[in-house]
Amino acid sequence: MKAKNLIFLMISAALILFTACSKDEKTGAFQTGKFEISQAGSPYAAIELTENGEYIVTKNAVSVKADADNADLDDVWLYGKFSYLDGRYILRGFGELTVKDLGNGRFTLAVNPTVGQPVVVDAQLGTKIEQTRINNLLCRHWNLQDTKITLDLNGLKLDLSSFGALLKLLGLDNSNLSEDFEGLIITESGSYAVVYDGHKVNVGSWQWQNAADGSLVCNWDNSYASWFKDYHFSGATVVAVTEGENGAPDQLKVSEIFDSTLKKDYIIFSNYKTYNVTVEYTFEEAPVVEE
Repeated sequence: MKAKNLIFLMISAALILFTACSKDEKTGAFQTGKFEISQAGSPYAAIELTENGEYIVTKNAVSVKADADNADLDDVWLYGKFSYLDGRYILRGFGELTVKDLGNGRFTLAVNPTVGQPVVVDAQLGTKIEQTRINNLLCRHWNLQDTKITLDLNGLKLDLSSFGALLKLLGLDNSNLSEDFEGLIITESGSYAVVYDGHKVNVGSWQWQNAADGSLVCNWDNSYASWFKDYHFSGATVVAVTEGENGAPDQLKVSEIFDSTLKKDYIIFSNYKTYNVTVEYTFEEAPVVEE
């Protein structure tokens, strides 16, 4: 009886080991993060794979059409879902990516786009932010749920969310307040992507100005920023993440204060020396789509 029990335990252990090894073989090379490409002549500046199973491909500014005034977001950034199969990343809507780890944070990327020529480029994996509670809550894909716009006239606060004409008067008729604004992607690699309808994104970077009070700063790459002035936030942002009962992120609130753009000859505001407009966005975590 003891011998049978011993054989049973050995078989069970072997099955567990085989299962673990099989899983490692399938997912062991799986790598997330931002691959930064500085190789001369590369059509891509970066390829980022997020923990949520999304990718962001940033094209090299030199390879984008010369007429920047007519450039669209998807001329610079491509965004979508990815899956991992047999050592290859399948970037839906873009193509395939194979990653070879050379050690010491260096990689070789074999990029095979659906449209365009395949290339092999060298890349480095960017540094990820510190694993803190607030960072872990913040870094994910957020879907826009609500927008509230408040005008503060010397302490008198007015809700302007439904006053489109007055918003234009205040200079707040940009794309952030339009219906095609869908959400945000905030990543552990420091990317801050504004998501629009039609799988369009405008991508910058973020860093804490003061994590204690939730203030962060968004920076936009000078190579592209002047092209898309109406497609990103002002840069100074206050965020707050609330948690649900299980400790998972529940909501994200993003507040931005816009400076005055009114002329002094607007009689209705002539008696007010100061005012500001606060736009507060409410987001909910986007569901992770299993491939």
